[in-house]
Amino acid sequence: MKSINNLFLTLILISLGLAANATEKIISLTSNEFPPYHAKSLMNHGPVTELIITAFERVGYRVEVAYFPWARGEYLARKGQQYHGVISMWKNKEREKKYLYSDAYMDNEIGLYKRKSNIIQYSSYQDLKNYTIGTVIAYANPPGFDAAKLNVKPMVTDELNIAKLCEERIDLVLIDKLMAKYLMSKTRNTCHNKINWMSPALEIKPMYLAISRNTKNGLQKINDFNRGLKIIKSDGTLKSILKKHDF
Repeated sequence: MKSINNLFLTLILISLGLAANATEKIISLTSNEFPPYHAKSLMNHGPVTELIITAFERVGYRVEVAYFPWARGEYLARKGQQYHGVISMWKNKEREKKYLYSDAYMDNEIGLYKRKSNIIQYSSYQDLKNYTIGTVIAYANPPGFDAAKLNVKPMVTDELNIAKLCEERIDLVLIDKLMAKYLMSKTRNTCHNKINWMSPALEIKPMYLAISRNTKNGLQKINDFNRGLKIIKSDGTLKSILKKHDF
């Protein structure tokens, strides 16, 4: 009887170990609507989502992605409980205290859009003091932007900022260049004919997967993702994903 009990206990421990290992191989990430990079409406939810899922799958993970407005999703991911991280995040010193960052996988070109009818030139942030600038709550802005104490109007989404710019409720929008083009291509009005990009870009921002420092085995998850990313880079899968999404 004792040997049977020991065998039964061993089987339970093995089952628990397998269940724990299976749980460890599921990673839950938050995302926001950030087309053409990642969004529910895009093919395979966009190139960023597809490359992250593919990289994790190559090293044995199953990925779950939930969509929230940026500030809400970042808050939930930062807790490291129900969600482990964010599929796409820019890096700054404050965030590095809260998140572990992967290797970069793509770049964003961040700058300003204005109405074509407005003649606006700048060589420094001080030249923008007299303008109202639409930003997005909790985004990491280019270096020096926040410190310049400009007249910013934070909103919850980039779409709202583009709409406000077209409606002449703000003067400028701080936004990713490709995202602005995508949003304008999807509007039914003539907004895209009214606004244009201001060169040069304020910043080229690398994109990273970010895992909360509160997440169990967070460093292992980041290292595993980086391994998967190297695999899909070296075998041409990453290039194929980007090409499929016209990047």
